[in-house]
Amino acid sequence: MSAGSVSRRFKSSNRAVALAALLSLAACQQTGSGDVPSGQSAANAETETETVRHQVTGPGLGNLTYAPSELFTKVGAVVDDASPAGHHAAVAMVNGYLATIYVVGLNTKGSFAFWDVSNPRSPQRAYNYVAPTQSQLREAHAFGFTNGFNNKFYVFAQSNTGFQIWDWTDPANALFVKDMVLPNATSSDYGGVWWLHLQAPYVYVAGGTAGLFVVDASNPASPTIVKTLTNAQLGIPRINQVQVIGNMMIVNYTENGTGLSLLDISDPANPVVKFTDTTSIPIPYSTIFNGGKLATAGKQSLMMSMFDVTFDASRHPNGLARYGTDVGTGLGGGGYLTWQDGFLQGGFSTKMVKFDARSLPLTQVGSGDPGVPYNGDVDFATTLGNLVFAANDEGGGTALMPHQTAPDTLGPSVTFVNPLDGSTNRNLKSRVGLTFSDAVDLNSINSANVIVRPVGGTALAGRYSTQSGMVNFFPNAALAANTTYEVVVPAGGVRDYVGNTNPTAFLSRFSTGSAISADPDGCTIGTYTPGLVGASVTFTVSGCSGPAPFTYVWDFGDGTSSAPTGSASVSKTYTSPRHYNVILTVTGNNGNQLSLNRRQTITYPVTAQKPTTSSTIVNDSGRGRVSVVNSDGNTVASIDATSPFTKRWEVSVGKFPRALALQAPSGDLWVSNQDSSTLSVLDGGTGASKAVIPLPRGSRPAGIAFNPAGTAVYVALEGTGRLLRLNPSTRAITGDIDVGSKPRGVAVTADGARILVTRLVSPVTGGEVREVSAASFTVARTFVLPEDTTSQSTESDGPGLPNYVQAV
Repeated sequence: MSAGSVSRRFKSSNRAVALAALLSLAACQQTGSGDVPSGQSAANAETETETVRHQVTGPGLGNLTYAPSELFTKVGAVVDDASPAGHHAAVAMVNGYLATIYVVGLNTKGSFAFWDVSNPRSPQRAYNYVAPTQSQLREAHAFGFTNGFNNKFYVFAQSNTGFQIWDWTDPANALFVKDMVLPNATSSDYGGVWWLHLQAPYVYVAGGTAGLFVVDASNPASPTIVKTLTNAQLGIPRINQVQVIGNMMIVNYTENGTGLSLLDISDPANPVVKFTDTTSIPIPYSTIFNGGKLATAGKQSLMMSMFDVTFDASRHPNGLARYGTDVGTGLGGGGYLTWQDGFLQGGFSTKMVKFDARSLPLTQVGSGDPGVPYNGDVDFATTLGNLVFAANDEGGGTALMPHQTAPDTLGPSVTFVNPLDGSTNRNLKSRVGLTFSDAVDLNSINSANVIVRPVGGTALAGRYSTQSGMVNFFPNAALAANTTYEVVVPAGGVRDYVGNTNPTAFLSRFSTGSAISADPDGCTIGTYTPGLVGASVTFTVSGCSGPAPFTYVWDFGDGTSSAPTGSASVSKTYTSPRHYNVILTVTGNNGNQLSLNRRQTITYPVTAQKPTTSSTIVNDSGRGRVSVVNSDGNTVASIDATSPFTKRWEVSVGKFPRALALQAPSGDLWVSNQDSSTLSVLDGGTGASKAVIPLPRGSRPAGIAFNPAGTAVYVALEGTGRLLRLNPSTRAITGDIDVGSKPRGVAVTADGARILVTRLVSPVTGGEVREVSAASFTVARTFVLPEDTTSQSTESDGPGLPNYVQAV
């Protein structure tokens, strides 16, 4: 569909409403706008439309390679037009689109849009909501997301007098949920609502002069204030920022002075101030927490400060310690920061700046002026893969700037957890907070990828929320007393904005009792050895220490498991070949568990004769040679297979040689020349030409393979969809059959009875591999490779039909 288009289904029970919505949709498609109809809300829209929730996936964030000359320069622009053009601030990726909130100063109805940034050099706005009737949105210093309400994608964002809740599950059909007006919250800039942090279902709002608001949004349509703390109670002159990680809250004053407090929110509705500092912190413009460190962008000449922030009294009795030295003098007025992979990106009015924070002191590693031709003020620097959204909060548009030339290939790793690993006597109302090394995709945050559970038990049910690289989990029920809990983040589940997944697993534990219960430890599974179908395989565990005696349960990966046993060895016979993921669960006498896994490969016995397959490279073991096609140069070359890998010969063949096949027992090389529609026959020892075999015009030969006996050679004709059989002695064609369009790879079984042919481009029903009977030279059957509907899109993989099937 084109940008701005959307397909919806309407219930027949309200045809008038459906007709009105369709007319609105038609206007939307004509103008390229997705404006919310006046007065529409999530409450009434849910009764009027059927929307497929949490399955809308946009085109994603482009992850390109940039030239060194493009580093820290504008490569693309995001311009949200109002009159005048809207100011930008913080942004985020939402269901595959870049979500922007844009305003034209205070006391206005903020607008928002969703952008296609699959090609960052040319962003295209997909859906635009210009000053919706219900909007009181203001400049978005911070906003949070959750999927904890009926699996919908909700955003909680600042407003002129509090905050608003919107349902952004479907960017083409954004729905208004609630405008929460907070008492005494003004619409002024620094004295008004300047920040919020979502720990669903709670919202913590920095209300400026009005203090801190604690709001329970368990019913998003009707949130309630459960607590208010004045600035005097917080111990700081004014609250402008609030950040929440598990049971820990950080609040601070900005712009006009200094002041920071740490609060314990083990009881989420009753924050307790634990530490306050109003003297030692340089006047900050903004702060950002990650990995136990609080980075501040200073208002004065010292632009960057770092602090170690925890509630670990053994490290810092007061909870806060200065880290290293300040850096960045003379950069200009500090703005807002984001973390990524140990680096900090910040906006500093006239430029964006990148700092290396992996070691201290911080070092400035790059900066750039967006070069915007419109009265720019680069305040916000939001990291998006290998790009920075250098937001212009004076209106006119924003630049996308590469902060590294290579694509972003590093997935998000856990950098901090609260409650702290090993902590005890935690409140039964505790939540779990994590920071990651990069912003994460909310759609990858669930009970399979971020697990909180009693040790060895079942994952707790609860709500997840994300904000600025932070993930919070709020259990649905209070924790159990005197219980050890573990926080598990398996490798490969949590995704960043470009689809990279977390490269390593994470585990931490805390207890609601006075001690962390002991676990089995040190267990190892015996040496991996491939096994055979029908033969017994023995699995052995050794080295376990801890709460003995142990009980072992083996999941063999084929749907069967062993009974619990005290024996350290078990035997298993598999009935089919596969790579099996074998999981061992070791349980100590205190009930604590440890899981280990290993891959067990099971194959049929190796055949006496090797099968053959088409390839661009062949090994002539008899001569100690390796030969290869050079498609670009129209040659075939042969080198010694042992040191010093000397090239023995290189000869010209036809145009675009595609594949090689080695004839047994002669050792001749047969070459398929795709653009010439010929086969070349070469002496495998010298490279001398023995013959050129013409094939039908336009046949475009691709895969070529002999049967293992060397008595027949098979060639896939990609241009005509045929498979040829030739007699190697006479070089005459002895068979010609239809195997479907675009055949590419060819393989022959060890007994020579079956020929397998891949189709490079298959039908929409699935990828295909054709099996041909050598005896009758007819298609015996077709293997269909089904559509993959479960994989996540990455740089090298993704869901869909398995097309472009080449080798077999």
